[in-house]
Amino acid sequence: MRSVFGSFLVTLLVLSASAHGAERPDIVKVKTGILPGGGFYSLYQVDCLDDRTAAIASLDRKRRWCTLHEGDMSCSSSQQEASFKACSTIALAASEDNAGVVGNE
Repeated sequence: MRSVFGSFLVTLLVLSASAHGAERPDIVKVKTGILPGGGFYSLYQVDCLDDRTAAIASLDRKRRWCTLHEGDMSCSSSQQEASFKACSTIALAASEDNAGVVGNE
């Protein structure tokens, strides 16, 4: 029974290490401020995997994470999800810009 439990534990550790090691954007706090309603916010710079930078904001004591693109705010409860949204929005905007340049040639 010990060997089965030991094998299970080793397998679990290997799987969790590989999931934890997945690449994700680096996040650096840039600014903290007070909202007009009295709540606090923090702005973060996200270094995306494609060497671009994006911005996300935390609200409600890091319970809401938001991104802003073309005036539309998109919020989630996960910092990682907001970071990926911000990075994918920048990548999408860049590809749309490049598509316009290629189409003009």
